[in-house]
Amino acid sequence: MLRYLSAATIMVGSLLLQSTFSFAQPQTPEVPELLQLLPADTNAVAIVRVADNELLRRASQVPDWVTLVVRGTHHQPGRPADSIFSLAPRPTGLSVTRIAETLGRPTEQIGNRVSVHAPRGYLTEISPRVLGLQSPGQRQAFGRWVRWARGRDREMTSSYIQSLGKLSEASVVLGLDLADMIEPERLIERIRLLKSAPADEKAQQALLEQFMQVHGVSLQIDLKGQEPHPVRLTVDFTAAPAPADIVHELVIQIVDDLGLHLDELNQGTLSAKPTAVEISMSFSDAAVEQVLALFIAPLPEEPVDSTVAQSPVTSTKAEQRDTPDEINRQYFLAIDRLVLTLQRQSNRSSNHMQVATWHRQFASRIRNLPVTGVDRELIAYANQIADGLEALAGNLRNEARDLMVAEQSIQTSFQPNGWFGMSGVMTIDGYHPAPWEIQTNLGEVRSRQAQMATQGSFDRADAWTALITLRDQTQRTMRSKYTGDWGPQGVAP
Repeated sequence: MLRYLSAATIMVGSLLLQSTFSFAQPQTPEVPELLQLLPADTNAVAIVRVADNELLRRASQVPDWVTLVVRGTHHQPGRPADSIFSLAPRPTGLSVTRIAETLGRPTEQIGNRVSVHAPRGYLTEISPRVLGLQSPGQRQAFGRWVRWARGRDREMTSSYIQSLGKLSEASVVLGLDLADMIEPERLIERIRLLKSAPADEKAQQALLEQFMQVHGVSLQIDLKGQEPHPVRLTVDFTAAPAPADIVHELVIQIVDDLGLHLDELNQGTLSAKPTAVEISMSFSDAAVEQVLALFIAPLPEEPVDSTVAQSPVTSTKAEQRDTPDEINRQYFLAIDRLVLTLQRQSNRSSNHMQVATWHRQFASRIRNLPVTGVDRELIAYANQIADGLEALAGNLRNEARDLMVAEQSIQTSFQPNGWFGMSGVMTIDGYHPAPWEIQTNLGEVRSRQAQMATQGSFDRADAWTALITLRDQTQRTMRSKYTGDWGPQGVAP
């Protein structure tokens, strides 16, 4: 089920804009109230208490005044989200008009609300003390959302999405309503691949019927204390759940497909409830960062032509983070973190097609990093790294295809008759094998496959060496232009 928690869908991160103001914290609106402001067709949400841990702020790149983000979208398997809707409490003293002034962009009336076209979409105060953002910015759809949110008799989101408000004390809650979403034909294929699944077809069909009763899936991470951090993944059913060990194996399989290999998940403790299966585990900071890299990232910025105004305030932590030195340094280090996460995951898998998919996913995340205020040379570097990862993905796919073709060329034959007795005989026509002797090209094929794998490894090693060299060259250039700690030199990007 976690397969449907695509990065394009569940990513939580930079809400709205980079502000250089510091504001007093008002009383935070309750999470259930924010969930009710998401469009009625929302089936995937993320609740992030950014203030709980610096890991969340660093991953999402939100300004200091943002303490809570609720994000939702209508997820359709196999398709990118059309719109992502983000909500955050509005601090006292901050208004849409002031945000527009800071950005150097005009305000406009959309849905009878003062709005601004911010770098990541359209923004307004969608409800008292609640800022709402639609990304990417689609003006008509945004106006309809704004009007809908003011309606008294508006239809609420699904009961499963609303129920996630009860879990909002966790630092991160990711949830997906799976009712009527899963296609049985695709699910039965996955079930047949499970080691713990029954071999009998009738038993497999019975298992499929149980899984078709799945209601949703949620992931909770508590980051308030020091590592290890408690984590719980829950698969909810509308009736008695499927066997816990089978649910566990299926979750591991789907999470691996998403590009997230976690030993902690493999070692999780199972708990069967009347209508749910829970997997409890503990995450190190490194494991949390892998999850954040996959699901929590800044929204991509839109190509809006406008000059960003600089704040006259000069004494806050937010400003220090928004200096050219810090903006560029954080952008460079964000690329480092993404690629190092990719490398750690890739080293744990021998499935070339799976690793190729991960490379494409991480290349996309690098291209989608926010670029406001980022040095053009650094943006070009990011695109080169992304190009390199996509080229590596192509190499992995080609090698997997060639290995499969070679595997299909294996031939095995037996002597069809016993004219020469039960032993092999050498005659003038050559050697005639005995009926029990097997003739095969298996050794030849295996040798050819080994040569392919060796050559592919050499090619990828050369590609990574080029990326490391590019990374070090860019790091030296940036150090000559900006201050701060740009990380170690001579390591993989």
